Amino acid sequence: RSVHDLEPQSRRDQSAMLASFTRSIDIFSKRWIFIPIFQHTHYSLIAIANPGYIRNCFHDDDGSTLVQDRIRVNEIIPCIIHLDSLQRDQLHPPAEIYSLIMKWLNDEFSRRQDLPAHPFPQRPFIRQTTKFITPQVPQQPNSCDCGMYTLRYFYGF
Repeated sequence: RSVHDLEPQSRRDQSAMLASFTRSIDIFSKRWIFIPIFQHTHYSLIAIANPGYIRNCFHDDDGSTLVQDRIRVNEIIPCIIHLDSLQRDQLHPPAEIYSLIMKWLNDEFSRRQDLPAHPFPQRPFIRQTTKFITPQVPQQPNSCDCGMYTLRYFYGF
């Protein structure tokens, strides 16, 4: 089989593949989660900060009301950072990556049977609660160094 055969074909397959790696890990207890993305023979990196802090985005009393207007400047909330050394080529379109990661986070949140009872919405990771950032990062000058750039981005954390 070639490496290309290992790329999942559907968004459901991609989410299921991510879930298979985190089945025995409580991702909501982690400060950072790093996910290398490999698609179209190109690597980029996703860094997810503070996924367990999703509760800061909802009222404490019933947990069902979004507090977008109440989130303080220093409040810790979830954030997804996409680091891509070929941003100009859009091999990993940010909107698609964001959608995939948000689906996975919500699926993981729903799947967690051992989480304490929570009154939050079933899919709490939405645009209003989870920032998505695509910072300007060093760009590769060729078509073959993406792996090295991805490792360097990871090292920067």
